[in-house]
Amino acid sequence: MPEGRVTALLMAALGHRIRLTPREREIVQAILDGCTNREIASRLSVREQSVRNALTVIYGKFHVRTRLQLARVAFPTENW
Repeated sequence: MPEGRVTALLMAALGHRIRLTPREREIVQAILDGCTNREIASRLSVREQSVRNALTVIYGKFHVRTRLQLARVAFPTENW
């Protein structure tokens, strides 16, 4: 995944004073790579339920409900 995508989301987080844990950053990177929850769980050697729980926290931090909304926060100038 291009470094710029994760950097963009992290800059959005900083702009909103949102703190992401290292694990949350890994999950966000995997989301932006287009991974499913199952693929993320496999990549990080955790249970799929752990990924879903982490996503709930991440979405809450950004006040979004979906992966698409998360991407829109990361890339607000993209034509969606």
